[in-house]
Amino acid sequence: MANKLKELLEQMSQVQFDQEWSEIENLGMKGPSFEEMISFFEITQSSTGSFEIHSDLSVDVSPKSEYIPLAA
Repeated sequence: MANKLKELLEQMSQVQFDQEWSEIENLGMKGPSFEEMISFFEITQSSTGSFEIHSDLSVDVSPKSEYIPLAA
């Protein structure tokens, strides 16, 4: 997801980004603060599963059944 966002932003002009960001701000939506997000992840981290990074850089994630695929 982060790579897709990076690719999208690299292809977008600053003018286009400013225009789209302005439209988002005009919605008047307020998301969580940085501190609220950190607190959320501190609370839920233990219930979201675990991971282990091996020296070959592969990642094991469990339990896999709790993950919901994101729309592309």
